[in-house]
Amino acid sequence: YSYSYTYGLIASESNSHLLWVEVFARTYYWKLPKIEGYIMAVMVSVEMKFKPESADKMLETMKTALVDTRGFEGCQELKSYYEVDTHSLLFIEIWDSAAAQQAYLGWRVESGFIDSVSGDMAAPPVVRTFEIRDDI
Repeated sequence: YSYSYTYGLIASESNSHLLWVEVFARTYYWKLPKIEGYIMAVMVSVEMKFKPESADKMLETMKTALVDTRGFEGCQELKSYYEVDTHSLLFIEIWDSAAAQQAYLGWRVESGFIDSVSGDMAAPPVVRTFEIRDDI
């Protein structure tokens, strides 16, 4: 798979911003709440489906890579879950902000990591970002 990657914040007229990121030729948009100048923590889910012949190699690669992810500024927590039958790896990540997670993703692209694993993917990753809401 080839990919393109850009991201940024777009100011809006309301009390929120719109964050956009384009990864693996797919564009994702997140509406981020703005509370007195502070953007709340977010939960990000990332599902990666590996080619069957690459699954074992990718699991080993992720063991090493996730050490850096967990240590990246703004990453509060990262848990991983693997579904053997589909060769799917799911990450549940808690970040200080969507911007912190996007800075991490930018580093992964710039470091060449995304290029190095894209050939072992059966499909583009599915990324979703959720506001953490204690008021609901």
